[in-house]
Amino acid sequence: MRRKTESGKKSRIDVLDLIKELLFFIFVTVGSFGYVMLMLLIISFVAVAYLPLTIERMLVIAAVCTVLTDIWYIVKTAKKYK
Repeated sequence: MRRKTESGKKSRIDVLDLIKELLFFIFVTVGSFGYVMLMLLIISFVAVAYLPLTIERMLVIAAVCTVLTDIWYIVKTAKKYK
């Protein structure tokens, strides 16, 4: 988020880069939740006799997977800007 000038010093945080990062974070969060939920629904339909998943349980699993994905994304982004 900080740009280096020609002298090597860091300038102020670029607002446009910050907005792009926040929008992409929201996109990653929504995409992750949607993907996990879709996969759980497909698994539930295929293995209905072996794996009894309720909608509430699928929502909890999808939320946990989304939080883990968000943590991974934040760590990856923090390492990029260090």
